[in-house]
Amino acid sequence: MIIEQAIECNEISKLGKEYPYVRPGKCPRCGSIKIWGHGYVRRYFDGYAEILCLKRWICADCGCVISIRPKNYFRRHHATTQKILDCIKHRLNHGCWIRGPALSRQKQGHWLRALRKNILILLGFDYKGNILEGFKQLISNNQCPINRLTQSKASA
Repeated sequence: MIIEQAIECNEISKLGKEYPYVRPGKCPRCGSIKIWGHGYVRRYFDGYAEILCLKRWICADCGCVISIRPKNYFRRHHATTQKILDCIKHRLNHGCWIRGPALSRQKQGHWLRALRKNILILLGFDYKGNILEGFKQLISNNQCPINRLTQSKASA
């Protein structure tokens, strides 16, 4: 299970495994307080040359493995939420994509196409706001605005 924590990737990059992680107070699955350290998991994030090692824990009662991700990243994405929003804003305002080594045109296009599709599916065909308002509305609805949806997820 992956939970969000307010962690600093810059500090993790500098300190490595010495970073002062905050152990979860209880297991998100069963509520047990018997949470033990369970090593580290390696994760990639845009803007970092090396892989970052993030702490993980295991519940002694149910065996649930708990790992963390930074709060300012969407699930399954390597770029920060703000970087994604900046790329979409730049495309809408200037008609071209931001250039950079970690920001391919294809990746940015994926974000914008997924956002447009999610606005139609999740906010409805009669949604009257613009794309950036839709991005913020989806976040306020606890939905990732740039994940690709399958039919089963959209109807659930």
